[in-house]
Amino acid sequence: MANSKNSAQQGSKVFAISISVVAILMVAVVVFTVMANKKPEGKKGKIEVSPTVTAVASSVDGTTGPEKIAPIPESGADTEIGKVVPTINAQNFNGEDVTIAPGKPYVLAFIAHWCLHCQREVPLIVGLHNDNKLPADVEFYGIATSTDETRTNYPPSKWLSKEEWPWKIVADDQTNTLLDKFGGAGFPYLIYVNADGTIASRTSGEQEEQTIIDNAKAISQVK
Repeated sequence: MANSKNSAQQGSKVFAISISVVAILMVAVVVFTVMANKKPEGKKGKIEVSPTVTAVASSVDGTTGPEKIAPIPESGADTEIGKVVPTINAQNFNGEDVTIAPGKPYVLAFIAHWCLHCQREVPLIVGLHNDNKLPADVEFYGIATSTDETRTNYPPSKWLSKEEWPWKIVADDQTNTLLDKFGGAGFPYLIYVNADGTIASRTSGEQEEQTIIDNAKAISQVK
């Protein structure tokens, strides 16, 4: 009888331990599933291309500009100089809406993460800013375009964060609408805009630092 009683008690203990182990495993599975599906901090809403972008005609002091800018001509005068630049509506890498419109002097810098010339010019521009060689009232808006996850230096958000780009950045869409609307044909492509919204100058391809400084000073209101 004693042996039977002891066996029954041991069986109960084994059963209780088994139930506890199963319960612990079930809790562990639930916790693992929740953690696996949880987005990392700082990644919520992260994008590399904008879902929607627009470039619409801007009106400044009764003058309305075009919705689309022609590319820089291979020869002759740039006929787009003096026209009012279109207004950009796009998203930044955090998925937040950003509007870039006339009202102050600024530069639109169209850059591609895989472009070697862009990879050299971006830190050059940042360095000029850090060394106070650029006018303080002129902002360089980064337009991350032609984004391709199969090409080098992807993603652009990580690249520009590493370079510590100090101004606003927007992402072009998957079909490069902004690049097309603004007449981009090479990289880096910079459009210098006067405070009145008119295009002052444009450059395509890698530039020397003095050219960037001179073009930025030309549109600055700080004389």
